[in-house]
Amino acid sequence: MTTKFIKATTLLQAPFEKVLQECHPDCIVADMFFPWATDTAAKFGIPRLVFHGTSNFALSAAECVRLYEPHKKVSSDSEPFVVPDLPGDIKLTKKQLPDYVRENAENDFSTFLKACKEAELRSFGVVLGSEICMSLQRLGT
Repeated sequence: MTTKFIKATTLLQAPFEKVLQECHPDCIVADMFFPWATDTAAKFGIPRLVFHGTSNFALSAAECVRLYEPHKKVSSDSEPFVVPDLPGDIKLTKKQLPDYVRENAENDFSTFLKACKEAELRSFGVVLGSEICMSLQRLGT
């Protein structure tokens, strides 16, 4: 299903570009699973923000695991490790990590996630689901 999902997301690029030609928005907020949106936005001179539906904490913890690979320093799937660069002692085990991280496997999905990360780094910023929810709550919606 992963390959089909990735293919399906790329099929949205051409129709999206057609909409941009007609509408000329001031910015684009596109889901993280649309890495092509960064190049599309640049093509039209529009800033792109990456949307992550997760919380700031979850995204930060995942990034610290990605950068520092603390799970590679433990000897078993159940041995806890501290996630570096987060306040406090946030502990996880390898069992709690996604398979592609735990197994350090290069597959279609991990390659796709790398492309998503590269596109995010070239974007104008990130919008997180938790912040949107908090903003909507403050507005009373």
